[in-house]
Amino acid sequence: MTYMPPVFEHPLSRWRRMDRVVRLVIANWALGVAVGAACAVFMLGFDIMGLRSLLWSSDIAVVGTAAFVLLFALSFGGVVAATAVMRVGDDDDEPRGGRRAPVLAYAAAPRAAR
Repeated sequence: MTYMPPVFEHPLSRWRRMDRVVRLVIANWALGVAVGAACAVFMLGFDIMGLRSLLWSSDIAVVGTAAFVLLFALSFGGVVAATAVMRVGDDDDEPRGGRRAPVLAYAAAPRAAR
């Protein structure tokens, strides 16, 4: 029996063997990064609120543009990954809501006039 190090393993089989929650976080984070980068490029492309002209007229236009796109993408990625994790439901099959004891409800009845 030969041992094949995981480096030579096919990436798709490594991806399937990974834990479901880790796959969920990585996939949603990558989706969020892509959406965030697209939004940043959209904002710069259409010069929303004069952002592109302000950014590109500075001395550090390349660094500023890279930082803007990178930070926008990382922020979106984190928000989307966190949202995906928070939306994962519990696997508890236990009933919730206490013992279902009857509640005594008192209704206010109008008094008869004297």
